[in-house]
Amino acid sequence: MNGNVYAVIDIETSGLSPRLGDGICEIGAVVLNERFEVERCLSLLLHPGCRMSWSAINVHRISDHAVRDCPSFREILPGFLSFLQGVTHLVAHNLSFETRFLNHTLCEHGVGVSDLFSTVCTMRHARSLKLAVNARLATLMQHFGIQTTFGMHAALVDAAATSMLLQKMSGSMQFPGPRSVSVPSIGSRQLCCLPDPCVSRTSESDLRRLLQQMGLTAARADHVVPLNSLQ
Repeated sequence: MNGNVYAVIDIETSGLSPRLGDGICEIGAVVLNERFEVERCLSLLLHPGCRMSWSAINVHRISDHAVRDCPSFREILPGFLSFLQGVTHLVAHNLSFETRFLNHTLCEHGVGVSDLFSTVCTMRHARSLKLAVNARLATLMQHFGIQTTFGMHAALVDAAATSMLLQKMSGSMQFPGPRSVSVPSIGSRQLCCLPDPCVSRTSESDLRRLLQQMGLTAARADHVVPLNSLQ
C-alpha cells in the first residue's frame, strides 16, 4: 500500500478563461483511498461571478437562474480546502483546465495547486498509452466499458467517471510522490454561506446509484458522506 489519497475533481464553468472574468459554476469531487475506494464526495453549484456564455450552457445545462443564490468558489474555498485535508494527489481529466480556474483564486493567497498536491492528468496518461482514437472522457469510458445513465458534463458524474478511469489505468501509472506541505488554512473553515438546503444537481440516492453504475466501491458499505457539506 502506498498511502496515497486521491481527490478526483471536475469543474463546470461559465466560459473558458478566468482571466477574462469566467468562473466556476459547479464543482464535483470524489476522494479515493489507496485502494481506490470512495471515502467522501462533494457536489456544489456555485455562482461564477458573471453571466454564463451560451456555449457553456449548451455543454453543462446550468443556467444563470440555477446559480443566482449560490456562493462563489472564493466564498467556499476555506471549506473546500478542509474537504481536501489528507489528500496527497489531485486528479482530473484535462487537469490544466481545472488548475487554471483553481489557481486563479488560490493565487490570491500565494499558493497554487502544484504547491499543495502532486497532480495526475488522466487525459495526458491515456493519450500517452494511445488507448483509443482520442483521449476524451466519453471515448475512454466506452473503451473501458464504464457505463452510466447519468448525463455527462455534470461535475460529480465526470469526477466519478474519471475516478473509475484512474482505477482502470493505475497499473500503468507511476504516481509522483506526495508533497511535503500541509494544506493551508485560509480564513474560516466553517462554510456558513451556503443556501439551505445546499444546492447540488445530484441527490444522495443518485450518488449511490451513480457509484454503483460506475463500479466504484465505498470505503464503508453504509457510509457516503453528504454531497454538499463542507463543514
